[in-house]
Amino acid sequence: MSSKLKHDASSSIDGTIYQFYIAIDKCFELLDGEKVIIEKYGDVTVSDKYQIEVKHYQEDLTDLHENIWKTIDNWRQNAFDISHYKNLILLTTQRFGVSSSFKEWNSRNKHEKKQILDGIILKYNQQSKKSESTKKLLNSVLNGNKTVKLLDLLEKFIILDSSAEDSTCYEQIKQKHGKSVLSSNADDYINSLMGYLLSPTVRIGESWEITYQGFTSKVGSLVNQFRSGTIVFPKKYANLNVSDGEINQHNEHLFVKKIEDIYYHEVKSKAISEYVRTNHTISQELGKYAIGRDHYNGYEQEIIDTYNPAYRKASRNTDKANCIKDSKNFYDSITGSESPQFIHFNDTPKYFRNGLLHGMANDEGKNIVWKLKVDENE
Repeated sequence: MSSKLKHDASSSIDGTIYQFYIAIDKCFELLDGEKVIIEKYGDVTVSDKYQIEVKHYQEDLTDLHENIWKTIDNWRQNAFDISHYKNLILLTTQRFGVSSSFKEWNSRNKHEKKQILDGIILKYNQQSKKSESTKKLLNSVLNGNKTVKLLDLLEKFIILDSSAEDSTCYEQIKQKHGKSVLSSNADDYINSLMGYLLSPTVRIGESWEITYQGFTSKVGSLVNQFRSGTIVFPKKYANLNVSDGEINQHNEHLFVKKIEDIYYHEVKSKAISEYVRTNHTISQELGKYAIGRDHYNGYEQEIIDTYNPAYRKASRNTDKANCIKDSKNFYDSITGSESPQFIHFNDTPKYFRNGLLHGMANDEGKNIVWKLKVDENE
């Protein structure tokens, strides 16, 4: 295929999210052997079918709006091979202006489309006040040296105006593609697909490539999870064998030092293993579910709310002579208790809760310790 387009201005966060909504919708339309490619040849590409430039704007789509002219100019570049595509599409939330010359665009042939462009630039050149950048862009599009390619792309060029805004687009995708899961799980299902599209498994450099096979497999696994009232916690790293070398690399961590404070050396390797497995699960598995930081913050707070009263109670019931023994018992009591449920997962494992607890103990700003506090007045 062709190289990245000439005009590559950074999108806003809303625009980027909207772009991925469009990509999700197109992924559901894929046939065997096809793929959706994001940010490589343009905004959203469906291999050997069409190239889509996605615009999330509020203002009207007027005759001189750069979204139209820059899009055409991008496709006119020598590096962009239009022969790969049956259609070149500008998909935008913008509405055509009241007096727009583009209103009947999609029903025109390539010569009529060229006449529309010629008429716009002729009218613009007759204005007394002109922007040099706009004039340069219009002249670039109508450069006589590339008229043949311009006509070829105009024949394929379609404008889809007034596309649904982001929130409406999301709801449409959910209603259209979320029928195979419980309605109460539809949001989590679509958000998990969004997480998959953004995951390292489909990212190649600065672009994303989602194959029919990969997307179909992911949809199948998510449907199995979200078609019932509960979600199975990912188990890929549940029994991960953490090497001695990796354990040794963590020996100087603060959370390990806090275990050493109570001379509980025999549990250090297990604690490090829980910490490592939890971090792998979060980065490699839960990242596919597009879980927000607020979910983790809420779960960590739930862990702390269990830890704090237990720590105070255990501290009240110890003394200097029994502090270390009671601290070990406290450690076993906390790490051996059942884990609270993490969001919608019905079987959140102890190692995951413990790994997060060790992570909080590793943070100097959080007061998670294992050595009980002895009343100095006893």
